[in-house]
Amino acid sequence: MKKVLIGFVMLVVLIVIYLKIGLPWEYWSTKSAFEDHLEQYDEKMVLDEIRFDFMHGNRYHGTAYVENNPEQRFHIGELRNAQIEDGYEYEKLHRKANKEIEAIIRTYLPEYKRVGVELVGFKDRELEINVTISEVVSQQKKDKILKAIESKGYYTKQLFFQTN
Repeated sequence: MKKVLIGFVMLVVLIVIYLKIGLPWEYWSTKSAFEDHLEQYDEKMVLDEIRFDFMHGNRYHGTAYVENNPEQRFHIGELRNAQIEDGYEYEKLHRKANKEIEAIIRTYLPEYKRVGVELVGFKDRELEINVTISEVVSQQKKDKILKAIESKGYYTKQLFFQTN
């Protein structure tokens, strides 16, 4: 009976380990591949965590960040064909767009309350922009804001002004 209990406990521990990191040798191999992939960038990257996703094709995914800016986090993971992709360029453009759009809104609407910017198209730099403001914005001001956004190289069909 004691051997059965020990065997059962060991089986449970192995299952938990597999669900957490997959096969240990694949985990270490993937971790190394992720780190090699991150070396392509000029900035030093830190691989923060790796997760094993047995529910969606037994693939590894993780989070990385720029070493001198831990808030600039992005996804890294395996595709079905075992290639590695990451979201660094997407997140970098998203952060840049947020700063530039907020500066534009601040210029034209200094009394704004909140600006939400979503990057909905990476290749064409398409944005969805939601501005919360206390009063209605004139069409003339909306046109100026849109022109300023386009002058920065962004495109949007979704520029919304919500009064609050």
